[in-house]
Amino acid sequence: MEKVHLTAVRTARRLCAVRIAAAIRALRGRPSDENVHLARRELKRARALLRLVRAALPAAAYASTNAALHEVGRMLGAARDAAVQRALVRELAAGVGVPPAALRPLLARLDREHRASRAAIDARQGRGLLATARARLLAVRLEGDGAMLAAAFVRIYRRGRRGYAAALEVPRPARLHAWRTHVKHYWHALEALEPAWPRLITALAAEAHRLADVLGAHHDCALLAARLETAPLSKRLRLRLAAELARRRAALRLRAFAIGERFYEERPRRLAPRAAQWWQLWIDAAPAEMLRAAAVTPAPAPFSSAARARGG
Repeated sequence: MEKVHLTAVRTARRLCAVRIAAAIRALRGRPSDENVHLARRELKRARALLRLVRAALPAAAYASTNAALHEVGRMLGAARDAAVQRALVRELAAGVGVPPAALRPLLARLDREHRASRAAIDARQGRGLLATARARLLAVRLEGDGAMLAAAFVRIYRRGRRGYAAALEVPRPARLHAWRTHVKHYWHALEALEPAWPRLITALAAEAHRLADVLGAHHDCALLAARLETAPLSKRLRLRLAAELARRRAALRLRAFAIGERFYEERPRRLAPRAAQWWQLWIDAAPAEMLRAAAVTPAPAPFSSAARARGG
C-alpha cells in the first residue's frame, strides 16, 4: 500500500482549524445554552483532531493550542453542568413521585448557579484565545508523514481500552469519568475518519457515541449525588433522591461495561494494520470535499439537558 503522505496531516490540521472556527462562531453574541453546547462540541472535535496530528507539530505549538482549547472549554463547562444538573433534578423527582414544590430550594440554587455561570462566560476572551490558537496552528511547520495519523488513532484506542480495564477493576466515579474522556477522544477521531469507509466507521462512531453518553449520564448522576449531601432539602427527601441516583448509577455502570466489553475486545496491535488501511482510504476520499463538509456547521439542536445534550 502506498505510504500515507504529508497531505493527510495537513488535511487533518485544516479540519481541526475548521472546528475551532465553528466554536468561534458559536461564541458570537449572547452565550445561550444552545450556543454553549455547540461551542463545547466543536472544541471537543478540534481537540480530537489535534491529538491525531500531535506528532507532526512542534511540542510548544501543540501544548499552547491544546491549552487554549482546554481553557475555553473549562470556561463553558460550568454553565453546561448547572443546566444539566437542574434538568436531572426535575427528571429524578418525577421518576420517584416527588412534588415539584418540595424541590424549590434546590432548584432555586441551581437556577442562581446557572445564571451566574453563564454571566461569567467571557465570550470575547474565548473568541480571542481560539483565534490566536487557530492562527498559530495553521502557521507552524509540520514534520513527518501521514502514517502518524494511524499511529495516533491506535494510541487513542489503546488509552480507552486501558481506561475500560481500570474502571472495571475499580468502578469509582473518577475512573469511569477518565474512561469517558478517552472514549470521547476515540469517538471524535472516528467521526473524522468516516469518509474513509462510511458504512463501517459510522457504525463504530455511533457505538462510541452511545458509550460516551452512558458514561456521561453516570458522571452527571455522580455529581448530583455529591451535591445532594449539602442540598437545602429535608434529610428524608435527600435520602430518597440519593437512593434513586444510586440505582441509576449501578444500571448505567452495568450498561457501560457491557458496551465496553464488545467495543474494546480487539487488541491494539491487531487494530494497527487495519487503521493504516483506513487512513489511506481517508486520503483517497477527496480531502477538499471533507473540508467543505466540515466547514458547514449545523444549527444548534434543541438543548436537552435531561438527555445530556448529546455530544456535550
